[in-house]
Formats: sequence, structure tokens, C-alpha cells
Amino acid sequence: MLYVERILKASTRHFRSLLQDRRANFAIITALMMPVFLFTFGLLFEGGRALAYYSQSKRVIAQACERSTKPTRTNVPLDEVRRKNVLDTFDALIGSTKQKVVSREVKIDWLTTDIEAKFTYRTVLGSMFNVEQMDYALTYRCDGIPPY
Repeated sequence: MLYVERILKASTRHFRSLLQDRRANFAIITALMMPVFLFTFGLLFEGGRALAYYSQSKRVIAQACERSTKPTRTNVPLDEVRRKNVLDTFDALIGSTKQKVVSREVKIDWLTTDIEAKFTYRTVLGSMFNVEQMDYALTYRCDGIPPY
């Protein structure tokens, strides 16, 4: 018991001398806070990428719907042809992004077009959070021009 007390007193004495030295103080605080800084940086970086991919996908899905439905509504009477036009436009626009489209579905009604797509992308710093890829889904509805 006396031996343990002697070790505790000696380590307390050494720790106090470290705390009185400003450089040692800075080194200790930096070493203790480094994991917090790295975690925060990784979280902000991946969160920013997720937000960028999400808004990019949202813009692509809206543009595909608007470009393919509204101008061709009076020129293309068949729903299946309009559906193919929406899918072709979506595929052309999403090709410029680094995302992988897992699935996409288009439903054409008389005056509305509904697009549903599921996306995935690989994370850069995902190993910090035990997440290798992110998956998300988007839906969008746009109104066409009445064919009369």
C-alpha cells in the first residue's frame, strides 16, 4: 500500500510540474483535443459532401422532369414515349455526377409526372464513422401542359 501511495505522489508531482510549464500544457491539451478536431472535421466534410450530392440529385431529378414533360406534352401523346424521354434525360443529366443510381422509376399520368430515384455514393472519410457508403431516395412531381 505504501508503494502505491509513493507512486501516486511522484506522478502527481510530475504532473504538477507539467501543468506549470506552458509548452507542456499546450502539448497535453493538443494531444487530448486532436481526436475531437479530427472527428469534427470528418463530420463536417462528409456532411458537406452529402448536402452537395443531395442538392445536385434534387436539381437533376427536377430538371429531367421539367425538360422532358412540359415541352413535349403537346407533341408526344403517348405516355410510354414521355416516360422514356424523362428516363433518357435523367440518365444524361446524372452522368455528370459521381453518384450511382440504384433505381429509378417514372410514372406518367394525364397531367403529372412522378419520378422516384434511389442513389448511393462512397464516402471519403467514412471509415471514421463506420459508414462506407451513403444511400438516399428522392421523389419529385411536376405538372405537364394539358394537351388541348
